[in-house]
Amino acid sequence: MQYLLLLGNTPKLSLAEIRAVLDSKAKPVLETVAQAESNLTPKEVVDRLGGTIKVLKIVGKFAKEQDQEQVKDLIINQFKKEAKDKKLNFYVAQIGEKSRPRIDLNQIKTKLTQLGIKSRYSPGRRIGLSAAKLLHQEVVELNLVYTQKELILTKTIAVQDIDLWTKRDRHRPYTQRKKGMLPLKVARMMVNLAVGQDKLKKAKLLDPFIGSGSTLIEAAMIGINYLIGADIDKKATQGARENLRWLKEVFDLKFDYEVHHQDATKLNLTTKVNYLVSEPFLGKQTPDIKKIRHVYLGLEKLYWGAFKNFTHLLAPGAKVVVVFPAWPSRPELDFSALIDKLSQIGYTNTLEPLSYGRKKAQVERKIWQFSYKG
Repeated sequence: MQYLLLLGNTPKLSLAEIRAVLDSKAKPVLETVAQAESNLTPKEVVDRLGGTIKVLKIVGKFAKEQDQEQVKDLIINQFKKEAKDKKLNFYVAQIGEKSRPRIDLNQIKTKLTQLGIKSRYSPGRRIGLSAAKLLHQEVVELNLVYTQKELILTKTIAVQDIDLWTKRDRHRPYTQRKKGMLPLKVARMMVNLAVGQDKLKKAKLLDPFIGSGSTLIEAAMIGINYLIGADIDKKATQGARENLRWLKEVFDLKFDYEVHHQDATKLNLTTKVNYLVSEPFLGKQTPDIKKIRHVYLGLEKLYWGAFKNFTHLLAPGAKVVVVFPAWPSRPELDFSALIDKLSQIGYTNTLEPLSYGRKKAQVERKIWQFSYKG
């Protein structure tokens, strides 16, 4: 089935995730909207993806030159089909071309009343209601998606379960918020970039810089049943174990795991892994500008040592997704020489680096993807 997908705060990363998991030919129709085909149900799509907020069903495609009255007629005709027992809770979102005037929802309500349909609408933003509101209220949300070529009328048919994301984020026993944590949705996207459409039975995933365990948590949520973590910080390994025990109990998941208090450059395992997904130490989030080069050189040494050691841990054909830091104030410190050097020991870069992080952050994250030939 063909869907339009409303993307989150990192649309390029979200699109890469969609291409890895759902449809390699998925394409953006707007910066924050992608078109993709999938055999998964709408709920399965949002439950799997970390970077997709809503799944939209295409109702019809029309010329962009429609005037406001014609657009209102399209909306009314669709709401007539959606009204059940002559009652309707509705909303109309407008995505793209912010210069167009907003649809007057009071006028829509008046026209529906004239048709004998009792209705009400919820207040919301131009781009649509929040996932939380749509999750907890029965609302028919239509979306006017204005692309360069046409107007696409869509209906929201699935939204991210924000309650479950919040539960895993805020209710897990151990966090490292003062150190800076890998956001769960980014962890999910990184796991999905690595795994793609692979079958997950008997797969093993390693995070050698486990922190609080975000990547392993999200790997367990998509069905990977053997998880391995390691960290040089003993407190982190203890906390990650606690989080994984909590996850199994609260979400009733079945998976095996092992967590080691070891340096990633010296980590030794009794088994080979299919996937390695991690955000290593990136240095301070607010670094001393004068010390950035020193930090860079230290991280370059750490990463090289870790990647060399990983060659003993990765199965042939293993996928590797790792975060590297970048400093906007020092763009020449870009790890490109290290990336090239990795090819000498069996790693092939398979995707252009993808960025995520806050605007104007002093440290930017770059997600790199590799395959390991073994």
